[in-house]
Amino acid sequence: MSRKHLIDSLAEMGILILTGITTDVLRLLYETNIIDEQKKKKNKLTIASAMTKAHHNQHAASADDSSDDDTHQIDDVNINYNKMT
Repeated sequence: MSRKHLIDSLAEMGILILTGITTDVLRLLYETNIIDEQKKKKNKLTIASAMTKAHHNQHAASADDSSDDDTHQIDDVNINYNKMT
């Protein structure tokens, strides 16, 4: 939100009179707006991070399952080889 937009919005709501706006009030309102925007971005990143982690864990679990299958196949080959000799 730009400073001009903030001033106009506050004036429309009757919270501030344009001639009586101090720099400190504007700075405080502007900083509050920036903090809110950062919180929104952080929440979006946290959700995306959690989704990525779950997706990674799913792939890791399926990789573990396939390695177990490979181990069983190797064991079967060893058993069959031992029966032949």
